[in-house]
Amino acid sequence: MLKNNISRLVLFNAITVLLWFSSYTYVPILSVYLKDMGISYSMTGIILSSYGLTQLLFRIPFGILSDTYNFRKAFIMLGLSASAASSIGLYFSDAPLAILLFRSLAGVAVSTWAIYIATFISYFPAEEKAKSIGYINASFSFGQVAATFLGGIIAASCGARSAFALSAGAAVIGLSLSIAVPEPNATSKGALKPADFLYAARDKDLIFFSALAAVM
Repeated sequence: MLKNNISRLVLFNAITVLLWFSSYTYVPILSVYLKDMGISYSMTGIILSSYGLTQLLFRIPFGILSDTYNFRKAFIMLGLSASAASSIGLYFSDAPLAILLFRSLAGVAVSTWAIYIATFISYFPAEEKAKSIGYINASFSFGQVAATFLGGIIAASCGARSAFALSAGAAVIGLSLSIAVPEPNATSKGALKPADFLYAARDKDLIFFSALAAVM
């Protein structure tokens, strides 16, 4: 039992690393890449900000749907699929609007991040929830740092588009591994009511930590 649990945790951390690796591989060179393509500064700003905008639009709905219908594994696979599609699309795209679309997909991919966290901590007993957050955040950070480092090297050595290819490869590997992720045991919570959102909005801890996140 212990061996199976360790294997599950290693697998999930590997998938987490690959999700964030695929999301950040080309980030160090993206603005320069767009400039070299002759895309205007205003369009470049729209393309870069689309990553955050799609997260703003999709994170809460994804979380609600996941909690309501207990589709966590499906959303994990959706995130990796969106990341792969984003990178493949960026590799082949030259038109600004196409680049905008595929960069937006990268935001859709990481909009599933809260579901990753909820799934991972469900593998731990209540007294180890805080420790589990440390584990998955370490994987999150490692994926970003490794992607930023290797993506820049690959782009400098093999051209900017090679960073998109590396990103797509990481996402496809992560998607393949995610097939083996077990669906956590959870019961459907039913549809959320407006009162549930008001209750959450008045939570002092939520307000405090949201403010810290906004400052960061």
